[in-house]
Amino acid sequence: MKTRRKIIGDRGEDIAKWYLTKNGFRVIDTNYSRPWGEVDIIATNETSIIFIEVKTRQVRNDRDLRERPDTSVGTKKIRRIVRTAESYIRQTRNCLGANYRFDVISIIIHKNSVLIRHIIHAF
Repeated sequence: MKTRRKIIGDRGEDIAKWYLTKNGFRVIDTNYSRPWGEVDIIATNETSIIFIEVKTRQVRNDRDLRERPDTSVGTKKIRRIVRTAESYIRQTRNCLGANYRFDVISIIIHKNSVLIRHIIHAF
């Protein structure tokens, strides 16, 4: 049985994939994991491979809207994402020599609305 946290996280990743596709990105992989970490979404655009961390919060009142989910991506998490991305690049030969970057998509679900913040070159 999925936990509430996992359900919200999965919903956030689905919203992020929809947002990326709508904005001209092509999602090439999701939930790429290694023993030391995971990248939520790997996408491409015309120039780069983008490794994306998705952070989702479901808030119950307007006061909680000030809490941005992306602030929870700390240095330890960044190191794990970068190490996992490096593994992906090594294992995927067509990525060698490509430009890449790290983005964060922050999603806040509040009542019947969704707030999306895409932080390009987050780290």
